[in-house]
Amino acid sequence: MKSRIYGAVEVLRLESSTSFSAFGDKEGVIRIWYTADGKKIPVLMELDLPVGSVKFELEKVEES
Repeated sequence: MKSRIYGAVEVLRLESSTSFSAFGDKEGVIRIWYTADGKKIPVLMELDLPVGSVKFELEKVEES
């Protein structure tokens, strides 16, 4: 996967169906991509909701 922050990075994807009570318990899908290294930083998340889609992409990383 190509991330705006990391460039090309190896990722793992987790996908799950879930019901959303705010939409009358209709089902949607959530997908989360996170780095395959030990840090497991989420770089992308997509939600397919009964009313549309939402996409979140990591914009910056702050090291502590």
